Amino acid sequence: MSFIKFGPGKKDQEHYWTLIIEEGWVQSAVWKINEAEEESEVVAISSPVRWENNENLIDTVDTSLSATIQNLSEEFPEPSKTVFGVPSSWVNDGQIISDHLEKIRRICSKLSLEPTGFVVLSEAIAFFIKNREESPLNAVVIGLAAQQLELSVFKLGKLSGSTKVARSVSLFDDVVEGLSRFVDGSVLPSRFLIYNGKEGEIDEAKEALTSAEWSTGLPRGLKFVHSPKVETVSVNDKVLAVSLAGSSEIGKVKSVVITGENEERVDDKIAVTDVVNNIGEPEEEISAKDLGFVSDEESLVEKPTSEEPSQARHGISSKLSTIKKSFSFPKFKVNTDKSWAKRTLLVGFLIFVLAIVGLGAAWWFLPKATVTIFVSPRTLQEKDVVAVDVDVAVSDFDAKLVAGRLEKVKVEGSKTKPTSGTKTIGDKAKGVIRLRNGTPTDVNFIAGTVLEGPNNLKFSLDESVSVSAAISPTTPGTASAPLTADNIGPEYNLAKDETLKVSNYPKSEIDAIADSDFSGGSSREVSSVSQSDVDELRASLTDELEDEAREKITNVLTVDEVYIEGTTLSAETDSNVSNKVGDEAGNIELSLELEVSVLIVRRSDLDSLASRLLENETPQGFLFRKEQVDKVFKLESQSGGTYKIAIDFEANLLPDLDIDEIKNKISGKYPEVASDYLQTVPGFKKAEIRINPRFPGKFGTLPKVKSNISIEISASK
Repeated sequence: MSFIKFGPGKKDQEHYWTLIIEEGWVQSAVWKINEAEEESEVVAISSPVRWENNENLIDTVDTSLSATIQNLSEEFPEPSKTVFGVPSSWVNDGQIISDHLEKIRRICSKLSLEPTGFVVLSEAIAFFIKNREESPLNAVVIGLAAQQLELSVFKLGKLSGSTKVARSVSLFDDVVEGLSRFVDGSVLPSRFLIYNGKEGEIDEAKEALTSAEWSTGLPRGLKFVHSPKVETVSVNDKVLAVSLAGSSEIGKVKSVVITGENEERVDDKIAVTDVVNNIGEPEEEISAKDLGFVSDEESLVEKPTSEEPSQARHGISSKLSTIKKSFSFPKFKVNTDKSWAKRTLLVGFLIFVLAIVGLGAAWWFLPKATVTIFVSPRTLQEKDVVAVDVDVAVSDFDAKLVAGRLEKVKVEGSKTKPTSGTKTIGDKAKGVIRLRNGTPTDVNFIAGTVLEGPNNLKFSLDESVSVSAAISPTTPGTASAPLTADNIGPEYNLAKDETLKVSNYPKSEIDAIADSDFSGGSSREVSSVSQSDVDELRASLTDELEDEAREKITNVLTVDEVYIEGTTLSAETDSNVSNKVGDEAGNIELSLELEVSVLIVRRSDLDSLASRLLENETPQGFLFRKEQVDKVFKLESQSGGTYKIAIDFEANLLPDLDIDEIKNKISGKYPEVASDYLQTVPGFKKAEIRINPRFPGKFGTLPKVKSNISIEISASK
């Protein structure tokens, strides 16, 4: 892990900011160095705050910083020096990528922050765990974001590498894809540490990785000693990790603790805070030089003082650079003309009064708020079987008949996969034998006569041959003939003078002897096409083409149309396989053309059918909403143009709340007071309050004008 400083370090008792910027989340803290105890004391921590784009990032950071110090005393000196925690994807060759560096420059400019340095989150977490457990980390650190995840592999405390993987529907597949990039024949760490800015998603991710099957189905070379142990890094621990990394570079620090007025346990979960906008655009453009950032040519390297360490401490490499920062203040001239001064004073007073009135009007009428109340829904389920008929134009809900149509599309494609079959090929051994006849009569042998050698090896004559009778009991009749092994393999390469049994004759009467060494026998195992290769390739390509067909059909549907899942029918119109079963081949390619048909119905018809089945079952005090109904389909049978479809309806019923009363109760209240009231709402789980713009300090209330408050009721997942 490397802590990269933007400015010179200084060992004193001043307070510092920790500012963590992840994809979608911001979190901050305030800390100081306790030199007597050799520890970093975190005196305040904010909840994570969500940000969505570069335009509201500065507002989000300001919200987080304000939330961090709101519980501290008014005499508390607000810090300016800041240590940044950033994802590994923001850093290249030990430096923050220019696009992300520009974000930090704008933040520092608009919020009057002094950048002290930055640390990569995964490396800070590894350093934090090492200090807490007093042993080098051997784990995979996984950072979760909405669109991607970052994996960093640490082996015995050393970073083996980091990679970024785009998110898909399967977290297990994403992690496997990332880890496969680190396959080098060695065993990967069997410990996962996962983190992000949202506690709930971490718990879901932990459950998904813990329940995954890690012993089978992994890519070749990806192996663990045992199924990985999955642990989570809380948002508090993440803040402590970055604070510890920063303080260990600035001063002599060995540990980090939480103290101060908002002290809480390190493992406590921290609620997520939503962003409010209260930052205005600067009237004048601020250059990078105004922020204290300079180009490579302008940067000056400061010689280390005696107080600064010559080497990195605790395994953190130090890379220091000094950036000169200067501010020029304009000089005001005083006019001695008293009459002019009186007029100026009067005009200034009028401007002041108008400004106060304008600000008061803006505070009263300008703010708008969106309050989202998440409540526990009541689940209502209903199952039924309906008929979807492609030959009717109008649905009959009393008869549970829904009008539908078939949408057809042709798709084609090809796919290649390695073959999994094997077979043995080679050449047969050949040689020349000398037949010996010890009988008193001539003996004739036709081509193909079988001879048996040692170890029951079979050979056959290549041509017919006649062997004369024995001349005397000690002198048999002889004849030479070519011989070929019945099978391939080097074991048929007989040595000279090897004796063979001829057909069914006893060796005492007739036998054969090798005139010379046999040669040419060989065998080897090669890849070949198996039936399972063809079947698997066909099934896989069919699934892909059906997905492509459904996507094409979805793109041509109207807003009120939806296809019935599970009713996809496909027929092959053309196919071609590159090799037959049993052929020698390392790969097999399949080309397919399919005609795919999908059953289409009107969304409004399904909603009306759900209303008929569920509305009368809705208990008092709850609301039935069509948009809160999930539907699961299963094709049961088909007869002509009529399809029998089993449908499972599941509705999330929300409490029937008095929106006007809620607005009356929270209008003009501070968000904390409004949150306390909202907890009394039936079924309340949590609430999110967004105020735009939000005025600072005691003026940061919800709108006084009730029409400027929007209430949204949503089911808690």
